[in-house]
Amino acid sequence: DEESERIRKKEKEERQKEDEESERIRKKEKEERQKKDEESERIRKKENEEWQKKSDRVTLALKETMKETNRHLGGIGKSLGDVTEDYFYSSISTTCNVNGIQYDNVEKKFTYKSKTRDAEYDIILINTTRILIVEVKHKLRQSDIEKFANKQLPLFKEFFPEYKNYAIHGAVAGMTIEDDSIEIASQLGLYVFTQSQDSDNMIILNPKGFESKKIN
Repeated sequence: DEESERIRKKEKEERQKEDEESERIRKKEKEERQKKDEESERIRKKENEEWQKKSDRVTLALKETMKETNRHLGGIGKSLGDVTEDYFYSSISTTCNVNGIQYDNVEKKFTYKSKTRDAEYDIILINTTRILIVEVKHKLRQSDIEKFANKQLPLFKEFFPEYKNYAIHGAVAGMTIEDDSIEIASQLGLYVFTQSQDSDNMIILNPKGFESKKIN
C-alpha cells in the first residue's frame, strides 16, 4: 500500500509538472503571438502614415496644377471634387473589374429627381445581377462613409425600382482618407478605393480576406 501510494504521488507530481510546463508553453506562445500582432500593427500604422504623406503630396501637386490650369483658362475649371470623380471613373472604366468581379457598364452621375426628393450616386457599375455604387470624396471622412452606408445606399432601389432584383454593394473612394476610415468602411461591408502612387490605376485598401456586404 505504501509503495502504491508513493507511485500515485509520484505520478500526480509528474502530471502537475507536465501541466505547468504546458501552461508555460501556452503563455510563451501567447506572448510571442501578441508581440507579432503588435509588430504587425506598428508596421501597418507606419505604412499607412507613409502612404498618407505621399497622398498629401500628390493632392498638393494636384491643387497647384488646378490653380495653374484655372489661371490659364481665366478661372474656368473643374472643382477638386469633379477631378477626383474623373480620376476614379477613368480608373474603374479601364477594366470594369473590381476585386475579380467583372461589370458590363460603368456610369457616372446617376441621378434621381422628383417633386419632393432628389439623389445622386457618383459612380455605378452594373452587370446582369449586381450593382456596385461608389461614393467619391476628395478627402474621405468617417461621417461621409456612415451617411452613404446608412442613408444613401438603402434608398437606391426605392429610387430605381427597375433594379429591384439586383444585389446592391457599396464602395467609397478618396484621394486622401481620414484615420480609421478604412476600418469603419470595412466593418460596414464597403470597398475602400484610393489612388495608386505608382500608376494611374486605383487600389483597394480593405484588409486581406474582406468580402463586400450585400446591402439589399
